Amino acid sequence: MTRPSEKGEAVRRLGFLSIPIVVAVAAHLEFSWMGYTPTDDGWVLAGSRRILAGQIPHRDFLALQPAGSEFLHLPEVAFGGDHTYWISRLIVWLQFAVIAWAWPEILAKLTNSKPSRLQSIALGFLCFLFTSSTLFLTPWPTIDGLFLVSVGLLLCLRTGSLSKSLGYFLIGFSYVCKQNFVVVFPAALILLGDWKRIRYWATAIFPVFIYVGFLSVFGAVPHALAQIAAQRSIIEHGIKPYLMSKQVLAATAVGLGYAKLLLRKGSRTQDLGICLGYLIILCSALTLSAELYWFASHTAFVLFGFVLGATLGLLARFGASRETATAGMLVLIVTWAMSISMGFNYPILGCGLLVLFLLQAPLATTGRWFSYPRLSLIGMAALLIVSLVSYSVGRSQHIYRDRAASQLTAKLDGVLPGGGLLRTNPNTYEFLSDLRLATKEVRGSQYAVVPGIPGYWVKADQLNPLLMDWPLAEAMPNPKMVDRLIENLAAQKGKIVLIVEKVEPTTLKKGFFPLSESLYPPAFLSYVRENFQKVGETRFFELRR
Repeated sequence: MTRPSEKGEAVRRLGFLSIPIVVAVAAHLEFSWMGYTPTDDGWVLAGSRRILAGQIPHRDFLALQPAGSEFLHLPEVAFGGDHTYWISRLIVWLQFAVIAWAWPEILAKLTNSKPSRLQSIALGFLCFLFTSSTLFLTPWPTIDGLFLVSVGLLLCLRTGSLSKSLGYFLIGFSYVCKQNFVVVFPAALILLGDWKRIRYWATAIFPVFIYVGFLSVFGAVPHALAQIAAQRSIIEHGIKPYLMSKQVLAATAVGLGYAKLLLRKGSRTQDLGICLGYLIILCSALTLSAELYWFASHTAFVLFGFVLGATLGLLARFGASRETATAGMLVLIVTWAMSISMGFNYPILGCGLLVLFLLQAPLATTGRWFSYPRLSLIGMAALLIVSLVSYSVGRSQHIYRDRAASQLTAKLDGVLPGGGLLRTNPNTYEFLSDLRLATKEVRGSQYAVVPGIPGYWVKADQLNPLLMDWPLAEAMPNPKMVDRLIENLAAQKGKIVLIVEKVEPTTLKKGFFPLSESLYPPAFLSYVRENFQKVGETRFFELRR
């Protein structure tokens, strides 16, 4: 039974949630209309469209990871209509809001620190800015996984067994969105001290049984195992980037010094350590205005290395800083899990968590930010202002695979199915307009776009007849996946028209360049050109039958 004090605390936390939600809605109205890329935008939603049509993941379409995200985002595709993309971006903003609301509370509980209400609001706002940074606004398995882990951890830190069970279930569901998160639930069980409870292990594993059970009913388990097991490059994509990063190595050394200063006696020495952490965060805030890949490859690795060094330093004095070291380990494991990727292996989505740890570690170890309360207030205000200004500049100037906001002059209403209220650059608009023309040229025949434009299929007038919406070579490390893609295409010869891209869709903001064939399986492109004859063309596409 919940005690009145616990119920009041829960109401207070839910009240705090309204603040990041308001921030998320404001960010949505300010930024969500900006930009569109025909490739990365919408590939999860395209999978959701297939599921709504009755297709089974892995059996009826190829997927290198579990399809949890495709199931999560079914409502946007089902009810989004002409504004599916715009609505899906709102969902992403709201996920960022919940993440920003949850983690100050998670770290406060783990470290036994007690930030004030004003401090908690400020911490949540910074988490929101650093987590979303200049990241692309599209449903993404890694964002879904972090969202589920965040809510799950918050529930696991409550006292009731029902809350804990639900929390571990949500953490377990994160690896049904992306298998990288499989490392998080055992880490959480161990670090939170619940590893002896069999029922919590069972609830954390239960989501995968649900997913496998669903696939087994439709005979899709062998296909799923072949596709998901194809991604085995954990060292290449999960460990090597950190070992090869000079930023990580240098920042780790500095982080060790930071921890040593915090743990020393004497307010002046501790203030020096707090100043060091503050300067790292302030410099990181300035880079929120930078281009996405620069921020990811520099700032994100610096923050990770600094927290790694700080956690190692705290572990050296485990008896004096057990809770803070535990929080640091959990933040590092979650951030590392999110960074494992073939195409975007950076710890960028964990930047908000890393910054929060650096801000809450002093509260946990010294009970304050600075010796002088006024200095703490001025420092936090300056950090918030710098972060917000830099963030606003970055969001409007560095839009993923698109031009700056001032150059997004073309409305996608009526050109991209489901793309109402979005704007893009004139090149992307011309490309999509030409695709629309090409689909009319097929005169009612079923068609497929080759190599692939996944975002088009989210609300297109037909389903994609191919087994994969964006068949990148790196997304099909198992040659059998390529063979199956070709076999499926061969079985439809004479029944479909192929709309073959002549220009590369990932670089449209810079101009119209020839298709980058090295990105796609050579055998697939060769089969298309050798077995499908050219019967027409538009400015950017060939028609082959």
